[in-house]
This record gives sequence, C-alpha cells and structure tokens, in this order.
Amino acid sequence: MAEGKTDLGTIQVQGVGEVNVEPDLLMVDLGVVTEGKTVQAAQEQNRRQVGKVLHKLKANGVERKDVRTLRYAIIPVYDHSPAKEGKPPRLVAYRVENVLSVKIRNLERAGSIIDATVGDGANQVMNLRFGLSNETQARQRAFRLAVQEAVQKGQLMAEAVGKEITGLQSVREQPGGGPRPLSALGEGARVYGETPVAPGELTIRASVTAVFTINSRWGQR
Repeated sequence: MAEGKTDLGTIQVQGVGEVNVEPDLLMVDLGVVTEGKTVQAAQEQNRRQVGKVLHKLKANGVERKDVRTLRYAIIPVYDHSPAKEGKPPRLVAYRVENVLSVKIRNLERAGSIIDATVGDGANQVMNLRFGLSNETQARQRAFRLAVQEAVQKGQLMAEAVGKEITGLQSVREQPGGGPRPLSALGEGARVYGETPVAPGELTIRASVTAVFTINSRWGQR
C-alpha cells in the first residue's frame, strides 16, 4: 500500500492495481558468431549461417515481420601472447557477430523452434523474455483496480480526520507498469517444446495518483 497525505481542503492518495496474465509470445535473441582469417571469409560464413536460421524460422511459422537485426559487428581477434616478449599483439582472425531479435507467437512450439535454429546456424541464445501481443485489456483492468484502491483509501483517510470526500480534483496515471515476470516456473506453469520453455505469468501493474476535495467541517463521529 502506498503512502497518502492530507492538505487543506484536499486529500492526495496513490492507488495501485495489478493483474496477472499468461503470456502469449516469446522474444529471444539468436546470435550467429563466425570467425575467419579475413573479413570476407568471416562474413561469408556468417551470411550462410544466418540464411539457414532465417530459413528454419520461416519453415517453423515465424513471419519475417517478427525477425529483425539487433546487432551486427566485425571484431578483430588478437593473439596477446607475444606481449610477454615485449611484442605487440598479433592479429589472427576476424569475428563477425550477427544477432537477430525474434518473436515466437506459438509458445507450444517455442522450444522446438529454438532447437531447430541452434541445430542449423545459431550458436548463441540470449535474453529470453515473455510478453503479450495485446496488453490493452489487461492494462485497463489494472487501471480500474488502481482507481478503485485510490477511492477506497481516500474515503478511509477522510473518515479518519472526521471529514468526507466531496469531489475529485484530479487523477493521473504514473509512468511504468509494463509487463514483468511473476514466475519463471510457478504453480501451474506449462513447459513447452523439446528445450524447456516455461512462461509462468506476467504482472501488469498500474499506479495512479488522485486528489480528492473534502468538506471543511469536522464531522461528528
């Protein structure tokens, strides 16, 4: 419960509402890292492997709109052992890193989709996070709960000082409140695919600040 405060003629309170929902999509970063003696060799190998990953994703029902390049880098690889002899590091290869951000909307096949890409191109799997394709309904429910809590707290505070609420001066939503994991593998969580993928639940949180006007007479208790 958030703290509230009273002022002359008004009461300001904060209300919080939370709704737990089951996610319907998985976001994951798939990395392809290759090395070669030359930039061209590393790039060509990376291009082939990324092509295989994209093919596997498409074959498993992942649409192209749900795949985007998150990072692409070419990094020189040095051998630092000559430094022991007072010599500068020696360039030995080039590394190419290509990271794809992928949305998987079929959670029941998420594990097998990841397995397919790892088995044919991808050699890094990072940043698994669950989400909702449409947060609107859950966010509205959380907002209603937050407003209801603010009203209840305002009424209690007014009664505690012998007054009563006469109107609503303002109400505003506080920033934040995006989906956050409630449980990685909690009670009732389902595990999907060959590689275990346990979505658990997400918590949608809304917070509001409300200012109520109160009567100026002390009431009788």
